[in-house]
Amino acid sequence: MQATAAIVIFVCAYVLIASEKVHRTAVALGGAGLMLLLHITDAHGAFFSAESGIDWNVIFLLLG
Repeated sequence: MQATAAIVIFVCAYVLIASEKVHRTAVALGGAGLMLLLHITDAHGAFFSAESGIDWNVIFLLLG
């Protein structure tokens, strides 16, 4: 169930970004917020999970 909801959110966000009717930042934040509200992911899993979380080395490489 959660995988299906995540795929639906991803496809909807992708279509909205491709149509350029809504700013892509707003779509990305809205999709992320919806994932959190539906408990598909949590903040700890998104930021600190070694398997599926943010790779902070890449973020700092891009910023530096």
